[in-house]
Amino acid sequence: MAELYQEVSDKEIRLDFRLIDGLYATARWGRVLAVVGFTFIGLTLLLAFFMQQYIQVLYANASINSVRVSSFTTGFYALLAFVHFFPSLYLLNFSNKMMQGLKAKDQELINASFRNLRRLFKFMGILLLVTLLFYVVAIAALGSASAYNSLR
Repeated sequence: MAELYQEVSDKEIRLDFRLIDGLYATARWGRVLAVVGFTFIGLTLLLAFFMQQYIQVLYANASINSVRVSSFTTGFYALLAFVHFFPSLYLLNFSNKMMQGLKAKDQELINASFRNLRRLFKFMGILLLVTLLFYVVAIAALGSASAYNSLR
């Protein structure tokens, strides 16, 4: 990796019009997706609140504890919103800094925008690994439960 940095520092990278136009269009679409992401976060939190109320009313006369079920559901939706917050934030920061950097021809802002893009990809990669690990554990647990039930 150090060789790559040395090689790049020896040469100057120039951005032609097509590349600048592509980066600007990417930043605009990134901003749209980030705003949509924040909107869905708000809707998810709103849904969590209404689901809590709905579950408590639905299970009011049932023998199960409706407060536990509704709290779990609310917590699950809040966790989903929390996890989705960071990719939206990193994407919005990338988009805003890229557009500002391209307009002002400021290398520092462009570099900062790419740092946010790297954070976005890093977060999504870690989230993917955690999700895959969860699937593997769930499949193993279901397989074990199935094997246990077949032995009974």
